[in-house]
Amino acid sequence: MKPHHNSPAPPKTGGIALPPAPATADGHRRPLSEALLADNSRRPDSGKQKSNASLRSWSKRHPWLQRLAIASVILACLAAISGTTVLAHYYQRASGFDLSEMSRVEAGSLATDRNDQRIGRISLQNRRLVSIDEVPQHLIDALVATEDSRFFDHGGYDLRGIARAAVANLKAGDIRQGGSTITQQLARHAFSLGGRNFDRKFTELFLARRIEQAYSKQEILEHYLNRIYLGCGYWGVGSASVGYFGKEVGELMPDESAMICAIIKSPNRFSPLVDVSAAMAARDRTLNRMVNLELIDTVTCESLMDEPCKALDEADQLGRPQYLLAQLRSEALEILGRQRALDGYTIETAVDLRVQEQLTDAINRKLLQIESQPGYAHQTLASYRRDGADSDTAAPRYLQAAAVVLENKTGRILSTIGGRDFSESQFNRVIQARRSPGSAFFPLVYGAAFETGAMQPTELILDAPLDNRKVMVGGTEGVLGEWSTENPAARYEGEITAGYALVKSKNGAAVKVGTAAGLDQVKKLAERAGVQSPLREFPNTFIGVSEMSLLDLVSTYTAFPNLGRHAGKPHLITRILSPEGEVVYDSARLRGPNQSILTDNTAATINGLLKTTFSAGPAREFASYATALEGDIAGKNGTSYDFEDNWFIGYNADYTWGVWVGFDQPTPIAEPSFSKDTALPIWLSVARQLDPGQTFADASGWRSEAHCLLSGKPAAAGCSHTDQGDLTVNLPVTLETGPAEEVCPLHATPSEIPDGDQSKPNSRSITSIFYQDVEPIRPEIPILSGNDVYGVLTSDKSRDLEKLRQ
Repeated sequence: MKPHHNSPAPPKTGGIALPPAPATADGHRRPLSEALLADNSRRPDSGKQKSNASLRSWSKRHPWLQRLAIASVILACLAAISGTTVLAHYYQRASGFDLSEMSRVEAGSLATDRNDQRIGRISLQNRRLVSIDEVPQHLIDALVATEDSRFFDHGGYDLRGIARAAVANLKAGDIRQGGSTITQQLARHAFSLGGRNFDRKFTELFLARRIEQAYSKQEILEHYLNRIYLGCGYWGVGSASVGYFGKEVGELMPDESAMICAIIKSPNRFSPLVDVSAAMAARDRTLNRMVNLELIDTVTCESLMDEPCKALDEADQLGRPQYLLAQLRSEALEILGRQRALDGYTIETAVDLRVQEQLTDAINRKLLQIESQPGYAHQTLASYRRDGADSDTAAPRYLQAAAVVLENKTGRILSTIGGRDFSESQFNRVIQARRSPGSAFFPLVYGAAFETGAMQPTELILDAPLDNRKVMVGGTEGVLGEWSTENPAARYEGEITAGYALVKSKNGAAVKVGTAAGLDQVKKLAERAGVQSPLREFPNTFIGVSEMSLLDLVSTYTAFPNLGRHAGKPHLITRILSPEGEVVYDSARLRGPNQSILTDNTAATINGLLKTTFSAGPAREFASYATALEGDIAGKNGTSYDFEDNWFIGYNADYTWGVWVGFDQPTPIAEPSFSKDTALPIWLSVARQLDPGQTFADASGWRSEAHCLLSGKPAAAGCSHTDQGDLTVNLPVTLETGPAEEVCPLHATPSEIPDGDQSKPNSRSITSIFYQDVEPIRPEIPILSGNDVYGVLTSDKSRDLEKLRQ
């Protein structure tokens, strides 16, 4: 039925039907607003209106309280909104990390020596992965007691621990404790979360919660134990157990486990290799904590606390090839690319671990012997370990040594030892140190002179004082001294052969020979031979003042047994195999022919002279040792000015090796201190092991002929039985040269002197004898004579002799 046309239309209310207005008694409808007011007026709770009125009246009297209440509500709402927003931010940030990254710990690449013996694993970090099944229960107990006593009860974070840390931090006014659980620490180690601040902390909390939801407690422990840093370059309990105690993690004893876990809180302070007493005190605190948590009983605790520190002793520490592994790591990264992880490769090397161990042991024994001598005035290795460093970063100041062995034909490295203890100093003295080689540089000076024809080994030169202003070693005044002759009573000997001057390490003669060759020629030969450090533009370069590395200097010597051909760039790695077994690097394929830097007769001449080092030179006291070898050996000592560096570099037909002894900060080892007493015994320790049983080869088109080192003439029978030792030296002569008509007049018997020559005076022997009786001259006015810009006495013998007599 349609509505009446006079009926009013219903109001539009946006789609919501309002109730009809109530009717009056006469049937008319009242407005809804009036009806509602009328209904309210009839309600029985009109008293509440009075209360509301009172409240409004009170609010009018105290408006500030009303505003405070409203503001508090608003702030609470804002805080809730902000807190929710902040937590959502950190939740989202934590959700962005890929948890599978925790399993991607670099396992490293296996390095083997030339005999397929395991050297160790190399990686960006020194790490040995272990499974949780290998870890003894007492290590897990010690870890939980030390780092997170509620580990098996919480879900990633410990509110009690956080509250405790917050109180401690408030008292300290700084962040001293983090309240971090093992899971939080794992999150921090596995992912880059930033510095030590609250932003990192909130992310860490949410990330720890995610880790707990994704992994079991056992898996979390395994990841943590493989990642944690434990001091002295050891990452993870696998490397720490081998490094500190020389055993696999499953072989650890309870006290050793407690010490390893105690290190976590401060690896640089509590490492037993840094401070034994601090390490034991930290271990004991861990054991006491285990008692409090009822993980061990009191009797067991006391028994374990009575145990001495079992960290590897000094000899065992020195036996680990950490310098070798670090050098291998650097070379592998250079080959493969520094952005690539060293994971899963097999790295084959030229290293011989037997030689490595022999040299390491020899260095240890010799340096300990030096340090135990009466009156030794320097820090010793024992005192450094006993007294500790001055601070966590203080470098050791005790005597150091380094050694390296090369294969002559290829430049492959058989052994490299960069110092006494890698855990105390990672500075590799084989490749990083630059020091003055002293007379060990002389073979390059004489090689340049012989090569250019500026000097011959049998040519006579005058061994006499030089004006030090032209050489400038240790000062700008006075006379150049003879400190490198391995003889504390060094004397000037007048006319001597150039070969004799090389064997005897004569400083003044070396300057004379170098001057004849020219500084440019000496520098060019050194650069071609592998010296990478720049040489000084002064005559003191002739006597080995310019600094260079041990590896560079040893490399230069390979040209002599190779008859003039340099071995090329020294290297450790021979091949690298991919995880799939494919050859990705082969040094033999990349090698070119050895570069010729000297003629074969010059190299053979140096070989003959340096071989004489063991019969008439500084190593004469080891002559019996040298003759007991099946093959030839040759070498040269080196003593820098002020006895700060001792060297010995030498070789046989197959290998060249060198030893350096000194302090990291240039300091006299002793006064005097000669290489024959320090470096040479270490060098000789592997000579028998490296002996190939071969003699040095003759130059092509030349033959070796014995000469007298003193006179320079063909040797007589008496030249090998002099008061100065065996003075015979094999020097190359052309094959066309017939039998010598004259033999050494100094040592020949009458029957060896050709007829008619017996009555001839030997001027060489007269001047030589005179000069041998003259002490080094130190006049008040430095000697300068003739036109020689280097102050060497002139070749006018009569005038020189007269000056010496005055």
